[in-house]
Amino acid sequence: MQRTPRPKFLVRLSAVIESFCAIICSITLFSMMALTFVDVLGRYVFSFPIFGSVEIVGILLALTVFSGLCIAVRHDDQIAVELIGQGDGQGAKVLQYIIQIASVVALAVIFYVLAHEAISDFEKGVRLLILDIGRGLVTSAIAFLAGLAFLLQLALLLLGTLEDDAEGAP
Repeated sequence: MQRTPRPKFLVRLSAVIESFCAIICSITLFSMMALTFVDVLGRYVFSFPIFGSVEIVGILLALTVFSGLCIAVRHDDQIAVELIGQGDGQGAKVLQYIIQIASVVALAVIFYVLAHEAISDFEKGVRLLILDIGRGLVTSAIAFLAGLAFLLQLALLLLGTLEDDAEGAP
């Protein structure tokens, strides 16, 4: 039996996506922290809060969560509950594949729902209440990050499958 090589493009693509998401996550998290600090300082010291800060922080929070999801998926660090005991051998591998497939399906559904919502927001011209910008811009950015998380989870599944095939080869 011939050894199955790991596709380098999948490994490289997942590393590039992770780097991009790490930058987005860092920027949004820092921006959220700085905006909250300045808003609280302005509100309580100068009696001058930043207009729309709550809505901006909400957007930044969503971007931070979904960009962080990409990083968690890449390192297979999602929060998991061990309902079925960890076993050895073939049963553990089958269980791991089922979990990976369920994760791919769940992220595909999340991506689909967010993308559908973004398209709907653009079509209907939905705007944010305070900032008065198109909500489709926000939902499409979040859908994009969810799509990246889906692609990373799919790549993780494929790389794991190929890796296991290579391990079984003589």
